Amino acid sequence: MRKTGPITILVVFVLLVTSYTSLLADRCMCEPPVVIEDESAIKSFFRLLGIECEGTWRPDKMDCQGIDGALKDYLDGRIRSTADAWALEGLRFIREHLEAYKKECCGIIIDKQEYIFCSMYLSVLSPEEAGASEAPGFTLIMDGGASVVRFIFDVLQKEVVGLEWNGEA
Repeated sequence: MRKTGPITILVVFVLLVTSYTSLLADRCMCEPPVVIEDESAIKSFFRLLGIECEGTWRPDKMDCQGIDGALKDYLDGRIRSTADAWALEGLRFIREHLEAYKKECCGIIIDKQEYIFCSMYLSVLSPEEAGASEAPGFTLIMDGGASVVRFIFDVLQKEVVGLEWNGEA
């Protein structure tokens, strides 16, 4: 009977941690989001987009847990259930390039419930190329198709409850 030494146990432990880490990496985006905190900047940005909210709050790391995995799940579900070819093309584009988006988020309150609003754009697309204008806090890009995406994350349910991209409407 072979004895298991400390080196063998260490190697097995490292392999397990490496496997678990790679599973987690599949659920996470590369860059953490920029959290926008200025309430007046958030409300100004929302006025431009026609979004109404009761107030704002500052999400922390615990609040943001699950956003990336929920976004992937939401996109995968919409891709499976969408028959519209134009929408399907946009959803597939977003899903395929998800790791390349820069994400800006803030906490908002709608119907007394906390949500996280995220605006994201492809980092390969410079704001100047996309016709960006200066809005305090958020990067405002009025063109760019599926390279500019907005979604809302339900903090309690840990799920994405809505997603749109420029030109979708």
